[in-house]
Amino acid sequence: MDIFPGITSPSTQIPESNVLGHMRREADTNALRIIQAKLEKPENLEKLDQLRTAATQRKRTLDEQLRTAVQSQLESIKTGIAQLQISLDNMKTVERTMRETDDKLQKIAPLQSKLEDLRLEANTYRQLSLAQANLDYIIKTPENVKKADELMGQEKLLQAHQLIMEIENSRNYLLFELHKVQEKDSQPDDIQLVTNYFADYERLVAHLRQLIAFRIARWYDCAISAPEKLVTALRLIEREEQVDRFWMEKKELTEFSPPDRPRQWKKLCFELLRKSVKDRIEGNQLETREEHKYWLTRHLEMCRQIILRDFRIITKTCLRCFPKQYDIVNRFLDYYHNCLKEHLTEICDPKRRSEGDTLTTAEVYTIVTFVRDYQGAECLGHPDLKLDLSQLSPLLEKDILAAVTDVFINERKQKFTEWIPNIISSEVKYILKVGSKI
Repeated sequence: MDIFPGITSPSTQIPESNVLGHMRREADTNALRIIQAKLEKPENLEKLDQLRTAATQRKRTLDEQLRTAVQSQLESIKTGIAQLQISLDNMKTVERTMRETDDKLQKIAPLQSKLEDLRLEANTYRQLSLAQANLDYIIKTPENVKKADELMGQEKLLQAHQLIMEIENSRNYLLFELHKVQEKDSQPDDIQLVTNYFADYERLVAHLRQLIAFRIARWYDCAISAPEKLVTALRLIEREEQVDRFWMEKKELTEFSPPDRPRQWKKLCFELLRKSVKDRIEGNQLETREEHKYWLTRHLEMCRQIILRDFRIITKTCLRCFPKQYDIVNRFLDYYHNCLKEHLTEICDPKRRSEGDTLTTAEVYTIVTFVRDYQGAECLGHPDLKLDLSQLSPLLEKDILAAVTDVFINERKQKFTEWIPNIISSEVKYILKVGSKI
């Protein structure tokens, strides 16, 4: 590094001069080598003028290329300097503008206190304007309640839900306004007054929830006979989910949320679907061991038929009725598999059976056969269903399956132990009888 600008230190200058001298000597040596190669024979001296002309032209060409390259670099440098100058001017302009803006803000700040009364009046005007806009809906609440009751009686749930939402919006507006003034003046009587006025609204919501739950719980019958009713129920659930999300976001900003939000009807929908699947699996057990010897065989065969029949409807009709994000086929597959797994575990698990109540060999054989064929072509693996069974867990856990098969093996061993002496005795008698005749 140079100590004084413009003055090159000796330690820097000497190496540079040595390098330049070395480069010159190397260039002279290369030139002599080239000339020697080209003028090696006497007859090449006749071409001396041609060689000199070619060398001159080549030198001129290289000089032009070097001049063009240097000029291009200089133009780029000029352009960069111009852009830097423009940036500097822009920065100065921004700095000047910010300074002027700051000076103006210093003058405007005192106006805030002077315009406080105007701000309060504007806020009051806004509240009155909103109240006037909602006044018609508030006054029409009893009439809308009556219309909603009639529409739900006619099973026109979409129109009824629209009226219910109008009533809810009016109620929520009043509750939100009361929430805003609670910090200054608590009004519990006013809140109770609003709640009493909209008491019928809560009844309407409960009735609508009951109608939707009824359709979801009877999804199989609806999918076969009236899929439009199932679609309507699912559309209302999605609307309610959107309103739930709106009020959850609103609560983060204003700390206010209606007393009945979130309703989580989508969660209720999934719970009802799972319960209906469980009822379909367990509800077809119509007999017990005391009533019929092959009760388990008949029960599991009924389960197989129900699963196969249900998934034909699920993969065709339900797939079109339910929203895509529900992934309804895989969801039903999970429900049926887990419910059947719980049901079989309850039947097979020795810990859940009373003392002395063990499975017979015929029942064990039935269970093992059903578990083996469960994912086969006669059940979930049917080619028409095209189900993805790769994520399913075993229908029976290893310890339970081992306990079940042990029952079968032990009983077979006991039977063999009883049969072998009888067989040997019979064979001995037969041999003695034949021998006596001989």
